[in-house]
Amino acid sequence: MRESIARLMDEAEPALLQHIVQTMQAARQPSWIDLHNLRAWRSGPRYHVDFHLTLPRYWDLEHGHDVSESIELLIQQTQPTHGDVIIHLDPCLPADCPFCAMPSCPMRTAVYQESRPWTVPSAIAGPGSAMPGVVAH
Repeated sequence: MRESIARLMDEAEPALLQHIVQTMQAARQPSWIDLHNLRAWRSGPRYHVDFHLTLPRYWDLEHGHDVSESIELLIQQTQPTHGDVIIHLDPCLPADCPFCAMPSCPMRTAVYQESRPWTVPSAIAGPGSAMPGVVAH
């Protein structure tokens, strides 16, 4: 009964959140700077995924759109049922530079230090939450 009510209420599903984060981490590209504000839930047999992805700010709209479509397809191919994926693209900020693995970035203002692994807690939090001292978008 609890599962039925949770599905009717569109409750967040921990297993789906974990699967999305693992899928994104495994396919992660240097240009995928930050994953944040992740929400994922099931409504009946359908799943719904919504998150923000930080990309290089100097990219044109077409390039960002192509990345978004490829990620949507990746997530859809890893799910047993049909659903929706909405990706909000955010431009990087100078505060992202220490955590951005983009090679030869023309906008870099700080030396790259490390890409932090994505986890469910960092992905569901706001931007930069896994990066101490980083200003939110």
